[in-house]
Amino acid sequence: MEADTDINEAERMALIIGELADRARAAGFPVIAHLLDMAQMEARDNAIREMDAALPSLN
Repeated sequence: MEADTDINEAERMALIIGELADRARAAGFPVIAHLLDMAQMEARDNAIREMDAALPSLN
């Protein structure tokens, strides 16, 4: 159950960062938007790692 919460938090963080990037882009701050895009990719990678860790081992 705790792993589900961690995964949801990681996914939510990626969505929030993406929203911030969109707002920065719309406000005319492309460099900040790019940095936020990079942070969003990292947050998505973290969410994927957490999902992989939550899966039982197949060995």
